Amino acid sequence: GTITRSYPGSVTIQCEDGSVFVFPRQDCLLLPIMHSTAEELAIYLYGRLLKGLSKDYLLKRGVTTMEVTVSEAVGQDAVFRKQIPSGEDDFDVSSYISKDPIPPMPCATDTEAATKQRKSKT
Repeated sequence: GTITRSYPGSVTIQCEDGSVFVFPRQDCLLLPIMHSTAEELAIYLYGRLLKGLSKDYLLKRGVTTMEVTVSEAVGQDAVFRKQIPSGEDDFDVSSYISKDPIPPMPCATDTEAATKQRKSKT
């Protein structure tokens, strides 16, 4: 969906089916990822950990690879494993996250907007 901030102090999400969700800003954490999947969260967290711990510190301690696992449910894990970059190489989170647009998919809920959209297609 599209994220807009049309209400002061709120975050508004408008989905492809026309559904609109408004959340208080203080209840939201906007992340620099395209989709809230476990895979993209694992990549994002790897980058944050690498930055927070310092790649030089990790390499001096003998850490050559780091792995981050994000679980959605039992048996539904996303794992991101990568060598610690050496030298001037930095880890660029956005290079691992797809920038390609995702085709619109109907909302799986029975919101009023989703119902209207389904009826207009029949």
